[in-house]
Amino acid sequence: MCVRCLTRILSRDTPTVCLTVERVVLSGCWRLTDRGLRTVGRRCAELRRLEIACCQRVSNVALFDVISRCVCLSHLDVTGILLNH
Repeated sequence: MCVRCLTRILSRDTPTVCLTVERVVLSGCWRLTDRGLRTVGRRCAELRRLEIACCQRVSNVALFDVISRCVCLSHLDVTGILLNH
């Protein structure tokens, strides 16, 4: 829910996309879920760095969705995540 509100504020000038967001750091955010991660992927088209280390509620399905949407992504930190659920 917080991710959706934040991306909505950041995309005020462009209703569906946050064109200025290139880096998102959510490492250690135990409340981040697949839904929140997918929101980041849908809204942050220019994302270059994503850090979600130790976010245990994220699945590999949501992660692959973000990777396929964010074609500019050059750095991904998934340290400490078990991606088999």
